[in-house]
Amino acid sequence: MELIDQLERKLDSLLATNAALRQENARLQEALQHDVQAHQAEAARLAQELERERAARLAVAARIDVLLGKIEAAAGEAAGHAQP
Repeated sequence: MELIDQLERKLDSLLATNAALRQENARLQEALQHDVQAHQAEAARLAQELERERAARLAVAARIDVLLGKIEAAAGEAAGHAQP
C-alpha cells in the first residue's frame, strides 16, 4: 500500500509541475508575441525614418547639383567676359 501512496503522490506532483509548466509556457508565448509585435512596429518605424532620410539626402544632392550648375555657368560667363 505504501508504494501505491508514493506513486500517487509522485503522480500528483508531476501533474502539478506539468500544469505549472504549461502556464509558464503560455505566459512566455504571450510575452514573446508581444515582443515580436513591438519589434515589427519598431522595424517599420525605422524603415520609414530611413526612407525619409534617403529622400531628404536625394533632395539636398539635387539642390547641390543645381547650385554647382549655377556656379559653373557663372564661371563660364566670367571667363567669356574676361577674354580680350
